[in-house]
Amino acid sequence: MSIGVGSILYLLARGESTLRTGLLAVFFVMTCMASARLYGIIVDGSPNGYMHLYLLLELVVDGLSIILLRLQK
Repeated sequence: MSIGVGSILYLLARGESTLRTGLLAVFFVMTCMASARLYGIIVDGSPNGYMHLYLLLELVVDGLSIILLRLQK
């Protein structure tokens, strides 16, 4: 599944006309991943350092996609 999602995002990023759609897709994918990871951290209660790192990276990429979307206009 990761290869499929990555391939679709790559194809969307290649074209100038589909770049905005690709950025929106990155935003939604990262938001969903971060939300699911945060839910898992809350429910499990004992996350390791990697879970915190992955959550941080997902939030950073989410923020970058928002910045790039605003610059896209």
